[in-house]
Amino acid sequence: MDKNDFKPFATGKGANVTSQPDWEALPALLSGFTAGKASSAQVNKALRQASFIAAALAQYTASKSGQDVLDDGDLSGFIAKMSAAFGKDFQTLDATLTALAVLDTGADKLPYFTGNDTAGQTDLTSVGRDIIGKDSIADILTYLGLGETINLAKNAVPATRRVNSKPLTGDITLSAGDVGALPIAGGRLNGPLGIGTDNALGGNSIVFGDNDTGIKWISDGVLGIYANNAQVGYIDNSGLHMSVDVLTNGGIRAGDGKRLSLTSNNNSTMTATFNLWGDANRPTVIELDDDQGWHLYSQRNPDGSIVFTVNGDITANTLRAGGAIYQNNGDIFGSVWGNSWLSLWINNNFVADVQLGAGTSVTTWNNAGSWPNTPGYVVTSVWKDNQGENIDGINYAPLQKRVGNQWYTVQGGMA
Repeated sequence: MDKNDFKPFATGKGANVTSQPDWEALPALLSGFTAGKASSAQVNKALRQASFIAAALAQYTASKSGQDVLDDGDLSGFIAKMSAAFGKDFQTLDATLTALAVLDTGADKLPYFTGNDTAGQTDLTSVGRDIIGKDSIADILTYLGLGETINLAKNAVPATRRVNSKPLTGDITLSAGDVGALPIAGGRLNGPLGIGTDNALGGNSIVFGDNDTGIKWISDGVLGIYANNAQVGYIDNSGLHMSVDVLTNGGIRAGDGKRLSLTSNNNSTMTATFNLWGDANRPTVIELDDDQGWHLYSQRNPDGSIVFTVNGDITANTLRAGGAIYQNNGDIFGSVWGNSWLSLWINNNFVADVQLGAGTSVTTWNNAGSWPNTPGYVVTSVWKDNQGENIDGINYAPLQKRVGNQWYTVQGGMA
C-alpha cells in the first residue's frame, strides 16, 4: 500500500474537541484568536478540521497516483502527484469535448463540427442511420440499389473529355508544369502569397485571411510578424521579439527542464505588474505593483549593494540577517548575545529579583564592635530600651539578587 505521512489529528472516539454547535457559535471563528487564551478543545477542533481534509486529500493522492505522499515539504512534487491522481477520475479539460457537451441532445440528431472546437447538430433520418451502419462501400451501394449501375459505368470514358489537352484514351500522367503547380520536391514561389485573400504586404510575404496580416521576410535571418500592415514583432536566431503586449489565458514558461512560469488565475480584483526600471541613482529596480500602488521591489544601488523593500507587513516563521535570527515569538539570536538567544542572555545577565537573606540579631549595649562588618550585609533595624543613651542592639541581613535561577549576595558596601 502506498505510504501517506499526513494523518488526521484528534479523530479518536471521545477526542477532546469543541462540539460543532459551540464551534460554529465561537466568536473567533471568523477573526481567529486575537486575545486571551484558546482552550485546548478549541485548538484541537481547528487542527482536526484542517488535518482531516489534508489527510483525506493526501490519501486520495497516494491511492490514485500509486505514489508515496511524504511530509518532506516538496510542494511542487505533491502537486504533480495530486494532478496524476485527479487524472484517474477526471477528464482533462478539452475544448473539443466541451463543444460537444454543450449541444442539446435529442432523438434523431447527428452532431458535426462547424470549425475548430465548435460543433452543431442536424437531423438524422432512418436512411442516414442505415447508411452509417453499413460495413463497406459495397454494402452502401447495394442498399442504394446502385451496384448494377456502377458495374456498367466503371469502364466508360467520355470520348470528348480532355485533361490539360490530353485525351482520356488511357492513363494520364500530369506534371507540375502541366497545371502550373509547384513540384512536390524543390520549386520556388516568386512574390507574395495570399491565403484566402489578396496579398497587400508585398515583398516575400504570406498573408492569412486578411490582406495585410501575416509574416514577411525582413532581412537575413529575420522574419517579421504583421497585423493590419503594422509590424508587431519579429523572429530571428536569438528568439521571438514582440513590440506589443503578449496576452495568454495560460502561463508563460521559460526553460526546457525545470521551468519558470508566470501565470494568472484571472480572478483577482486588480491587475498586477512586474516592472523593470531604473535611473542614475537607482540603476536597477525590479518592482511588483497593482492598480493601487507598489507591493515590493529589489533595487541595485550605485555602489553595487542591493536593497529589498516591502510596502507593508512581512509574515514569516523566521527572519535571518547574516548570522542573526529573529523568531516569530520575538526572540533574537546573534553574536552580540554571545552567539545565543536574547532571552537566555537577559536571563543570565539581568537581575530578576532582590531579597534580604536570613537575618542576624546582635546585642550591642556594653559591647564593642562593628556590625554587620560583612560585604553585602545591611542593617535592617535597631532596638533600644528606655534606659541609658546607647542602642541596645541591631538586626542585619544579606542583600541578595537573583540572576537566572540562582541567588547571589551582593558584594561591597563596607566602610
